[in-house]
Amino acid sequence: MNISTWLKNAAETLKRSNISSSKLDAELILSNTLRKDRTFLHAHPDEKIDPRRVDIADARLMLRLDRTPLAYILGYRDFYGREFKVSPQVLIPRPESEVIIEILKEIQVSGKLLDVGTGSGC
Repeated sequence: MNISTWLKNAAETLKRSNISSSKLDAELILSNTLRKDRTFLHAHPDEKIDPRRVDIADARLMLRLDRTPLAYILGYRDFYGREFKVSPQVLIPRPESEVIIEILKEIQVSGKLLDVGTGSGC
C-alpha cells in the first residue's frame, strides 16, 4: 500500500465515524508511524509503506475510531511551541491554557508562578 491510498482510506473511515478532523488525524497518525513530517507524505504520495508500518498505522487508526485522543495515540502534544510527552495517566494540555499563559505574561507579578498537579507539567 502507498501513502496516498492509506491516507485516503483512513480519512474516509474517520469521517464516516464523525471524526471532524479526519484528514488531519490520518496525516498525523501516518507521519508519526513513519517518523516523517506531513510535508513528506504530500511530497511522496506514491511511496510504498512497509507492511509492518501499515499494521501499526491501522492499529492507531482503530484507537482513534474508538475515540482515543490523538495525543495519547501519538504519545505527545504540542503546547505553546514545545512538545510534551503525554499518556492516559496525564492530562492533555488544552489550547485554553495557552490563553491563560498569555494573560499571565501581561500581568506584572512579583515572584514566581508554579503550576502543580494539573497534568503534563506545561
